[in-house]
Formats: sequence, C-alpha cells, structure tokens
Amino acid sequence: MPASALVPNASGTRVRFRDPTGTLANGVTSLTLGGRRRTDVTLRARHLSLGGAAAGPFTAILHIGSFELSATGTLRPAGLRLVFP
Repeated sequence: MPASALVPNASGTRVRFRDPTGTLANGVTSLTLGGRRRTDVTLRARHLSLGGAAAGPFTAILHIGSFELSATGTLRPAGLRLVFP
C-alpha cells in the first residue's frame, strides 16, 4: 500500500489507511496501525482467496521496512467464515 495513503491521527499515535474499493492495495480496504503502549494492527480486506485457511492456530507477520511484528492466534469457525478471536 502506498505510504502516502497512510493518514496519522491528531496525536500521532496511529496511522490509518482506507480504500473502500480495495483497488489500491490488492483487496485491503482498511488498515489501522499504532497505539500508545502497544502496537495494534487491524486489517480488513475483500475478494481474497483463503481457500487454504483452516480453523486452528496461526502466526501473523507484518514487515515494515526492516521492522518485523509477529503475533499468534487461533481462527475459529463461525458459520461459513473463520474469525479471530
């Protein structure tokens, strides 16, 4: 996603990206990154192929330049979807 599309909040603790159409960043419609004491990441996307995804544990890794954030979690089934938490 283009860095120029990241918009900081007034206090400078978060950046947000929004593209309701999902055309600028391969389906990503929303990204929020930041926080005061820890770094929270929220990502929303549409029209992705997650055919290989299954319920159970996963690891998410985010690379920003040479900086790497990682976290683990568990996907659970909710009807036809997989959700976290």
